[in-house]
Amino acid sequence: MSVTHLIDTLKEKVIQKAQEEISFASIEQWNNSQYQYFSKLIADAIEKDQTNSEQQKDHFGRTISASTLKRIFKYKQAFPISLDGRQLKTLDKLSIFVGFSSWIQFQQGASSLFSSDVTDEKTFREFINGAMQAEFKTYQLLPKIDLSALNPYFLKNSAALQRIHGVLQRQKQEGSIITLFNNPSTCELVEFKIIQEEATQICIETKEYWYLRWEDQLTHQLKHIYNELNQQVYLIMKTEEGWRIKMNYYESPKNQLSKPTLEESLNDTKDYPSK
Repeated sequence: MSVTHLIDTLKEKVIQKAQEEISFASIEQWNNSQYQYFSKLIADAIEKDQTNSEQQKDHFGRTISASTLKRIFKYKQAFPISLDGRQLKTLDKLSIFVGFSSWIQFQQGASSLFSSDVTDEKTFREFINGAMQAEFKTYQLLPKIDLSALNPYFLKNSAALQRIHGVLQRQKQEGSIITLFNNPSTCELVEFKIIQEEATQICIETKEYWYLRWEDQLTHQLKHIYNELNQQVYLIMKTEEGWRIKMNYYESPKNQLSKPTLEESLNDTKDYPSK
């Protein structure tokens, strides 16, 4: 797994935890006071961390400024491939925030998560949950279409990835967003089961809850609600970079546009149903 993918994975985990603590609104839309509180949460996590000595905490620093967090998460300033000492310390602090002792330990944990050799149930449950949160994040970013959060989870040019892209294009054309403050949209992995396991592919069945409250970008009026608890099936393939989702299928709900049928998933079409 490349350093860029590892950093993207860390940032996604940081965003997920920060949104749970502060606001489920898109982190790009947070105001200064929210970023100040974000900074405080990270400082508190470092202070409470028991895996590093006081000397180690002094070495990489006990705080991370709100302005640094804004550059990383609001303005999407990229980390270079060759990281200097200051950037490594920033990654250490972000890693501690999500429960690791350091950036090195996070890399080891993330590499295990996406490794082609790992097939235990806990690992794949975390993988599917990460894919769900990454998909949800792409919807929150509308009207901007940004698929980068999906790269660690979905096979490039797969039907599953193209379908999400289609949903994003449809909602953008319709002027729909879910990034407004106080929008209760969410997704939850309720049940998980590996139903077929082979050397190069895994088939997983889940029960998922998706609640997407789509609102008009200009008027902020409610347009439609996608509110479903359903069974889903994932086909995950072994690649050189690790496990990646090739297909994701579930039955379309009654009276709502949703993900495609299994036949549609395997045979790409020009028109994409949307959540």
